[in-house]
Amino acid sequence: MPLERFAGTRLWFAAIEVEDEGRFEYKLAVRREGSEEWVLDPLNPHTAEDPFGRNSVCRTYGYAPPGWSEPRGAPGGRVAMLKVDSETFGETRAERVYLPPRLVPGTRPRLPLPLLIVHDGHDFAHYADLVTCLDNLIDAGDIPPLIAALIQSGDRMEEYPRGRLHARYVVRELLPVLEARFSLSPEPAKRVLLGASLGAVASLSTLFRFPGVFGGAVLNSGTFIVDDALLDTRSHPVYRRAARLVSAIERAGPLPPTRAYVSTGELEGLADENRALAELLVEQGIEVRFDSAWDGHHWHNWRDRLRDALMWVLDSGARGRG
Repeated sequence: MPLERFAGTRLWFAAIEVEDEGRFEYKLAVRREGSEEWVLDPLNPHTAEDPFGRNSVCRTYGYAPPGWSEPRGAPGGRVAMLKVDSETFGETRAERVYLPPRLVPGTRPRLPLPLLIVHDGHDFAHYADLVTCLDNLIDAGDIPPLIAALIQSGDRMEEYPRGRLHARYVVRELLPVLEARFSLSPEPAKRVLLGASLGAVASLSTLFRFPGVFGGAVLNSGTFIVDDALLDTRSHPVYRRAARLVSAIERAGPLPPTRAYVSTGELEGLADENRALAELLVEQGIEVRFDSAWDGHHWHNWRDRLRDALMWVLDSGARGRG
């Protein structure tokens, strides 16, 4: 987008239409002598980080980060390391596991705990304040105490869209190690997959490849292709693999009782595809909640959806302090 200069000043501006209670991330492109440099907005104190660096954040009227995403003195859980020997990938993976507050190491809770599998879990913790959010939501009674496996792939662009091997790793290798180490609920309704972007594709693939193991899925801004005509303009192989997954879901039989939370950002290129996916899942007999926000393909967008997502998939009727 071109910027215009206020006459007689060093200020530059662009006028764009926005919606209330929204946000987006951006950088300024400064061109000098044929070269271009992307920089933060020096007059905007609000920033957010992602794996590619830090961005400036525009917050429109009425937007504020959820109170439960910021430290507020809740009892803190802890993150422990977990080694998983994987024959599927021929390696030992070092995964992280979130343990809820008051779970004493080496002991088991009186009641089995729900399980949350978080794709790109290290990134969710680092860029989307996942541990703080879980601490606050558990303390408020919005969600029950749970175990969260924060899994991370060394090559997500290859592994996540190729769902067969990844699903086998999650169900046949990771899950048995978690069950041996922690007291987990055997109920599918208390076992949830969560992922954003390609992590959403991996979550949905695992859900359908092993029906009845997980009873819930949180799918944020998934890289889904429902309309094959879009493949003419999206040449990367991940889109074709995502389209094949959607086609397989259309042919699949009904799942056992399952809940899915599907969200998108209105500023994303695949917003309509995520809407279409939500409709397809309803046709497949899945209970679906669909949410959209005036936001982009960003970690804080997915963070801001976390409370509603987990309360929906875990069917938590509790209402905490907000």
